[in-house]
Amino acid sequence: MVKIAMLLSGAFILMASLMQGTVDSKPTQPPAKQGQSRAATSGSIVKKATAPEIQGRAAILRKKADGHFWAAADIDGTRVDFLVDTGASSVVLTDRDARRMGIHTDDLVYNGISRTANGEVRTASTRIERLRVGRVTAHDVPAIVTKGELDVSLLGMSFLGALRSFEFKGGNLILRE
Repeated sequence: MVKIAMLLSGAFILMASLMQGTVDSKPTQPPAKQGQSRAATSGSIVKKATAPEIQGRAAILRKKADGHFWAAADIDGTRVDFLVDTGASSVVLTDRDARRMGIHTDDLVYNGISRTANGEVRTASTRIERLRVGRVTAHDVPAIVTKGELDVSLLGMSFLGALRSFEFKGGNLILRE
């Protein structure tokens, strides 16, 4: 079964089981300028996320100038900057972010595969004990670690779906625990 892991700006990342083959989607993307990195999926320059506004048990993320929502999250004591992606079925961690969190990525079993605009990416399943954005927290969150060209971690539906609610309102994304 093919799972759509991300849909942003017309670019697709498709997750597929190795046993069931792979699906290929290769949209074009302009090259990054020297000294800049680009999100593998949208071509936008990766920006640092900012802490959300806190209102009680809600975290409010403001849409950035690039048109995306970025979240500064705490994962088991490590700050990780995420691009929020409601089209991603799971939280997706870059190899770099997974290592920063203390995950021994060389010990993971990479039995999944994704094809991106930047080429094939191997994936491994893991779980995040605690993922927090502001005061909004989810526990035991399924996640995928990538080996490859993905430049930014994605805050997908395995986190968002664990919340009481999330809504887009007036240029804001409101997360509620």
